[in-house]
Formats: sequence, structure tokens, C-alpha cells
Amino acid sequence: MLSSRPMEHGMPDDSKTVAVDSDANLNAGRACGVIITDKCEQLSNPVDRLIVEGTYPGPPFIELIGLPYSLWDAYRETFRNKLGITLTNRVRHWYWAISEQSTDSELPYANRCSHVEPTDDLFLQDRFASGFDAKQRNVIVKTIVKDSPEEQINVYLSQCGELYDRRAFACVLPPIAIVRTPHRFSFLVTPLWGYRFCTDYVDTVQGVMDFIRCMLTGLSFLHEHRIAHRDIHDGNILADWYCYHSFEEDIRQQEFRRHLRSKSISYALYDFNLSLQLPPGTSLKTCRRPACEGFLGMAIYHPDDIYLGQPYYNPFAYDVGCLGFMFVHNLTDAISAVPMLAPLFGKMTTHIVDERFTAAEALEFFRRVEAETSPETLKSSITLQPNYHRMHDPQLYWCHTSPEFQSMWNSHRPPPFSWRLRLLRWIGSITYGFEVIAFVRRILDV
Repeated sequence: MLSSRPMEHGMPDDSKTVAVDSDANLNAGRACGVIITDKCEQLSNPVDRLIVEGTYPGPPFIELIGLPYSLWDAYRETFRNKLGITLTNRVRHWYWAISEQSTDSELPYANRCSHVEPTDDLFLQDRFASGFDAKQRNVIVKTIVKDSPEEQINVYLSQCGELYDRRAFACVLPPIAIVRTPHRFSFLVTPLWGYRFCTDYVDTVQGVMDFIRCMLTGLSFLHEHRIAHRDIHDGNILADWYCYHSFEEDIRQQEFRRHLRSKSISYALYDFNLSLQLPPGTSLKTCRRPACEGFLGMAIYHPDDIYLGQPYYNPFAYDVGCLGFMFVHNLTDAISAVPMLAPLFGKMTTHIVDERFTAAEALEFFRRVEAETSPETLKSSITLQPNYHRMHDPQLYWCHTSPEFQSMWNSHRPPPFSWRLRLLRWIGSITYGFEVIAFVRRILDV
């Protein structure tokens, strides 16, 4: 992960400190430390937001993959006694048991399926663990690099009240606790949320609109706080519902669709290990960062902003382009029912970066579209069929609208590539072509 400019706020200054007898706990072979508790605002759904500094009775762990199971055992007492979180057991490699008594919860916690008991264990990579809090709400614990941008961003998010208010939830998965150690790692605790967005589960226009609204709300919130996500793809989006029947696809689809129809579902962006937070006054329109940073993360939805040898790129516009291409890839079939989605997608993905919507502009545009969509249209059935080629040919999604509509909204349609851009794309496809273009543009600073 590339290092980025450290955030200026650091850890909370106005903290209450409670001392713990470290020597006694170390001699007993348990984790111990000092608790630093953030000042909590009076929220409609108050949650404990804790930062715990502890010690591990053993050598430091620098590598955050392949962590030994003994690490989690060493911190069980700290999680249970200081945070009220009980870690479950790892039943086999990469699989953890889940609490069987998890209850329905309000945001930022998720709801589980209606099955009485789980029928499968939870698959997690080595750097993750499963647990539950005093109210039997399932949580996930992740090891992260200490003092990294990921930790600093999560500390910042822990102070954002709207992430803990179900009525104003900003569609970003918030931290529940951050456990800091004297070594090179920390623990990040978040609510357990469900599966990433899957087109097979969404069968109404309303389901599509809910997803778009949540994603634009979350990205607009991050950008308002000058956080560039930089790794937007299907796997970094979660739903506030999960099911234990991981090997019974029909049951999971049926239960998920029932949840979609019973209430408005929430989706959230998460995973900030590649993210960057810039100073508050940074312009969302003219921000420039080294283009090499744009190659981070999964490339499936990356726009051309960095692939033509550009020396710099705008990470905020890049986020919007990635999200727009994800919409184009997955949701184009909804345009026949809601034609105004075509100009929205077009202005989010145009290769003319200066003309691309900001996340806030896209959200405002979408809200007008949603307000003008009839209840009958929202209830109508739909079948989504993802198509990768639509991201490279706007005509493949604009063709779902009438010629008159296309003429009316032509200003929101991505223009054809100029001869210059076509030439750069051709040269970049040749062996060593990209390196040559990047070198020349870096020298000329263009």
C-alpha cells in the first residue's frame, strides 16, 4: 500500500484514561493495557466508540497475513472485559463460528436471516476474526497496520455522528472500536454486514434505485470529508443483511428478496486500506495526485484517467468514474424503465474529467430522477444482466432510450474519443508503448 499524507487530526485529544494493572495481567499471560474512550455525542442510536491500547504477551507481529490463531486467543480477555465483545472460535482454517442468538438490530448494525440456527461457519481470511457484543450483535475484527491511513481514517469516521444514526445513516460502514497495540498492528472492529451487491438478488426497479442512492450517498459523504476511497468495486460494498446458508443459494436469494420488499435496504462502502484523506480545503474538481496511485486496487471499473500516460489524476473524479462504470456494468437494464439513468451514468463516466459529475452533483441529479419516478415504475419487475462491454461503448446503454431522448440529453452523453486520444490508446496497447507515453508526458508535464 502506498503511504499517503498523514491526517492532521490524529487521535482524540479530549479523552478519559483508565489505568489497568499491566504487570499483573502480563504475568497471568493475558492481554492488557490502557483504555482511551472517545467523547460520545448524544445520538439516537448510541454506540460505544473505543480506542484500546494494549500489549500482546509475545513477539510483535509485523506481517498482517498468515496471523497465528494464538494472537486472537491472547486478546480475548481484552475484547471481552474492555469492550464487551466475545470472540467466537475458529472451527477450522479460515472458518469461524457465528453467534446463534444474534438479534435484529438497527443501523449501523445489520440484520441476519430469519433462520433459527446458522447452517454454516463464517469464511474469513487470517487477518479477520468473528465475535459478538453484549447485545448478541455480530461483529468482525480485522487486523490493520498501526498508524496507517486506514487506521487514521477510521478514527476520523468514529467521530462522525451520522454514521451511527439510523435516520441519517450515510452509507459508510463505521468502526465500533479500534484496538491499538504497542506493535505494528491494530484491531478494527466493525458490525458484521452481509454480501456484496449481486444482480441476481435484485428483481425490481426499486431495488436498483435503492442501490444507486446508497452508493452515491456514501461516496458523497466520503468526498465531503475529503476521503478518496480509491478501490471501488463490488467486493467493497456490503448490505445490512446476511444469511448463514452460504451454500444454499436459493434460500439466500429468497430471504434477501424478502428483506428487500419488507423495508428499504441499506448498502455501505467499506475497506479503507487503500484510501486517502486530504486537507478539508482540497478542491474536488481540481485535486491532483500522482497517477501511479490510481493503479491501486481492483481495476475492473477503472476509467481511462491513468491509462493514457497521464502524470497526475484526480482521485475524487476517479472514484466517481469507478462507481459510474459499476452502474453501467450492472444496472443498464434498468434504463428502459428509468431513462434518466442514462444521462446520470454518462456524466459519471465521461472521459472528459473536468466535465464529470462530482459525487454530490450525481446524488443531487439522482434525487430529482427518483422523485419523478412513479410508484408503479418502482414496483415493476426487472432482470439485470451485467455486461462488461457497455463500459467501453456508451451506445450499448444509451440505446435503451428513444432517439428523441438521446437528442434532448446529448450534453450528458460521453463524446467520442478524439483522434489524439485514439492515437494514445493505440500506442498504449503496443509493447512498451505505455512506458514511452508516460515518460514523454511526465517530461512535458501534460
